Amino acid sequence: MGYTFTIGNAKPKHHKDDFPYLSAEWAVEGMTHPDAPTFPNDEMTGNSNQRSPSYSVWSQFCREVGLSSIFYDERGHLLGSHPGCYGLTPEMVAEVSTALARWKAKATLPPGFEGWNYEGPPRYDYQLARLTWLDWWCRWAIENCETPAIANY
Repeated sequence: MGYTFTIGNAKPKHHKDDFPYLSAEWAVEGMTHPDAPTFPNDEMTGNSNQRSPSYSVWSQFCREVGLSSIFYDERGHLLGSHPGCYGLTPEMVAEVSTALARWKAKATLPPGFEGWNYEGPPRYDYQLARLTWLDWWCRWAIENCETPAIANY
């Protein structure tokens, strides 16, 4: 089990399939961008604004790179709920960019992921890949979206 994070423009979405019961939520559409970063062995994400880590991979990532405070509350619950959506602020994006710069300064491997059956010494830095993806899409959303947000499904 895991999350599917989508970063971009949030729009209201309403459901009327169970009329007369109505519900509404914020949603971010998946998209690709030709300039978005891509990484070795990451065909599922490609150059899209969606990433699907497991729950444990994402929480470990946030702890290791110092971003838990912008994704989790003090009780360890994902901000915006799951599923849910929450707005991106310039301060959050600056925190992601700072974490990326800090990680790059100590990185010794290029960003990417090992293949499914690879056995051998590490060839790629998967945290650097996740940080690069997160930074690029967060900055893109702040610069290009009316309602920049991160949704998770």
